[in-house]
Amino acid sequence: MATDRRTQACPDCGSQINYNPGFPLWCPACNWNLDPQPARPRRDARRIAEKAADHLARRLYAQVRVRPPRGRCGHLTRLLTWSLAFFVHLLTAAMAAGAVLVIVPGFGFVVPVRVLGAVLLGGFALYVQPFRRRKRQQYAAIGRADAPALFALVDEVAHAIGGPAVDTIVWTAAFNASYFKLSARRPAIAIGLTLWSILEPQERVALLGHELGHRVNGDLRRTAFVGRAIASVRRWRLLLEPGSRSKRPVASGFGFGPVVWAELLVPLILIPLALLIGTFGNGMKLIADRQGQRSEYYADELSAATAGTGAAVSLLNKMLIGDLCQYFMLYTLKHRPDTNVWQAVRAFAESVPEAEWQRRSRLAARSLQRVDTSHPPTQLRASMLRDRPAREPSVVLDSGRAATIEAELARSGLVAQSLR
Repeated sequence: MATDRRTQACPDCGSQINYNPGFPLWCPACNWNLDPQPARPRRDARRIAEKAADHLARRLYAQVRVRPPRGRCGHLTRLLTWSLAFFVHLLTAAMAAGAVLVIVPGFGFVVPVRVLGAVLLGGFALYVQPFRRRKRQQYAAIGRADAPALFALVDEVAHAIGGPAVDTIVWTAAFNASYFKLSARRPAIAIGLTLWSILEPQERVALLGHELGHRVNGDLRRTAFVGRAIASVRRWRLLLEPGSRSKRPVASGFGFGPVVWAELLVPLILIPLALLIGTFGNGMKLIADRQGQRSEYYADELSAATAGTGAAVSLLNKMLIGDLCQYFMLYTLKHRPDTNVWQAVRAFAESVPEAEWQRRSRLAARSLQRVDTSHPPTQLRASMLRDRPAREPSVVLDSGRAATIEAELARSGLVAQSLR
């Protein structure tokens, strides 16, 4: 990692630029080369969708600034979302019932037709049904017996936000964290070690506060009923939307036979249905996402109430270098496998110059970068916390407790499995 600093004149405004050779050269005075990556060509539909998403994000930000989110959403939004989800589940159940009824004798068709109809309807119902078993994945999970000091901290954070704790923490190698369920009765937190390793103790409290906040922030997308309905609509569209067709010419050596006519006519029937289902699903997801992003702001407030405003804002700011840390982690694993990768990632994050932090902050504010599509833009989340009255931490992780937790993780040996 290069630590030397060099100077160069800006080609646009002539200002002197102090920069580090290992990071992009840009001008803080005029924003020259603020985004050195060439813009990818985007279709008009995608560009319009991105502008609409940014407009909605700014509009929601303005609303939440006036009326801070507090737990559950309004009754009308909740009723509408649950009604749309109920309709999706009802449609799936109706198709499953049709598969049973069509096989009943006396339905009006000959046996082969009834059997074929039952197989098709039943297969479709199984494909779109929401109760899908999770794929078995390899992960490193620890429980209370493995890290009592860590789970004591988790319990303290959960008590501070007024919600239940978890009994399992799953460690991954990602630069991310999430709340999810290992099973119906086993809620857990997934924490990426690439993110955890660069955080200060109080920022780790903020991270736990945000993730545990998902248990009390009323996000409808995280309920089984609504979340599975959104997944079912996605399956409905994949089922109805015609895939890539054969690349052979339509007029083959056999002429226009029944198969060719079917290839031409079936899309004319399925495409309108796919568009109808897609429009319905997008509407339901738009309502759920808007309520869910409001809930994300509330989880940020719970994070600030637990760890203090400064730590919560600092946590969000560190999300700006997620791609750099993830790339450096993979590079270290490949080229320096004997190195303590987490210490190396932390040292790298500390070496990022102030000019690079400033560049990424301006770029994120201009392009409204997000952790993912389920979250509001990161800069708006940080601005929301800065605009609120500063809050003192209700949970403090001092250096002694932090060292004890680090020792527990090192002794468990389980976190190393997340790299495999």
